[in-house]
Formats: sequence, C-alpha cells, structure tokens
Amino acid sequence: MMAKNGLTVFYDGPGSGNIRCVSMIKNVAAMPTSDNYYRTPGDDCNLDDPYEGETFTFFVDLYSDWSPYPASDRDLLWVNKRTKLQAVNFNSLVGPITVERGWWHSSHEKWKFMELPYFDVPLMNSVFLNGERARTHFSMMHSYPGLFAAVTNVSEPGDYTPGYISAVGIQEIAFQK
Repeated sequence: MMAKNGLTVFYDGPGSGNIRCVSMIKNVAAMPTSDNYYRTPGDDCNLDDPYEGETFTFFVDLYSDWSPYPASDRDLLWVNKRTKLQAVNFNSLVGPITVERGWWHSSHEKWKFMELPYFDVPLMNSVFLNGERARTHFSMMHSYPGLFAAVTNVSEPGDYTPGYISAVGIQEIAFQK
C-alpha cells in the first residue's frame, strides 16, 4: 500500500522533485488520489535532507510507480538533496574530524545507515564512523556522560502526551542551534 500510494500522498507533482514532510488530507474517506492531498500554505518542508528523510526517498524511488511523471522527476529527488549534503570539520583535541553536517547532528539522523546498505560502501562507512568519533570526542571534551540524541520527554509522571525534544546535537557541525 505504501509503495502504491507514497507518491500520491507525498509527491508535490510533476517537475518538482519534492516529497512533502507532511500532507494534509481533504477527505479522509476518499480513495487516494493526488488531488486529495496538499501542503498547508506556507509549509515548505520537504524530505530534501540526507538524514532520516532519505529512507523514504529511497523507498518511493525504488518501489513506487513513476509512470505518470516525467523520467527526470526521479533524478530531481536526489538533486534536491545536494544542498544539505555537506562535509564539515569537527575540531577535536586530536585534530579535525570530517563529518556529514547534520540538521542537529543528533544520532537519530543516522537511521539510514541502519536501514540501507551504506556500510557496504567504504566511503559511507567512513562518514558514519567519523560522525560517531565526533560524537564521542564532543562528549569527552565537555565531560558529558553520554551522547546527544533527540528524545521523547517522558519525565513527567502521568503525562501521556509527552513532548519531543529535537534540538539536541552538536552545534558546530549542524545547521540548527
């Protein structure tokens, strides 16, 4: 079902190369058709990241039916990710460690490495390991007893709608503060 409807629900349409982060639904009882899904005005969030959004991009690229769209649209999915795919140096006590710039540089941004065969590519394996080196060096340099990651806040007893704490990572190698 996801392969059949992923593009219908989340793709912005011919020539865009954009997969929406969120799709609004006009009629929840209707069968999936592209005119039943839309983005909220002012919402410009796309899965144009090289982090966890990359897994869904791979999914629709490999398993969805692209025949209604121009052949170039599949390539645009990957072209649109290039802006956020950046190398940056983390300055550790033993010297610079080149990593992939993160959004927050939270460990959850590396899910793609757990779900796709990136470790089979030596360069990608090095990218992953360097990110983990930077994470451990950062914590050691600041005497933090662990590594930073986005989490769900379950610290309030009886709170059954806990908040999500996302702004957790390493600022100097991230896009966000």
